[in-house]
Amino acid sequence: MESPHEHQQNQLLSRIINNVEKLNESIKVLNKMLEETSDKNANPDIVAQMWKNYHSNVQFNLEVCRIRNNGVRPSNSRDQGKAGKAGSGMEARRT
Repeated sequence: MESPHEHQQNQLLSRIINNVEKLNESIKVLNKMLEETSDKNANPDIVAQMWKNYHSNVQFNLEVCRIRNNGVRPSNSRDQGKAGKAGSGMEARRT
């Protein structure tokens, strides 16, 4: 004959197993939704990176145009190396 404690433990284990199965299914659904969200967010990330690169290129080209038109040195060190090369190319063409 089974003890009442064994029967109670079996019921508890059965409830735990059912709850873990439900939790597992919920986590699968959550993972699928997160994956879909991540896929949908990929396009805006790509556009944002493209815009950032475009903005950086425009800033550089504007600085180069200022140097050509005014003979002014670039304001930051990043542009100095690039602008210096462009400026020296222009010097060679003028002479």
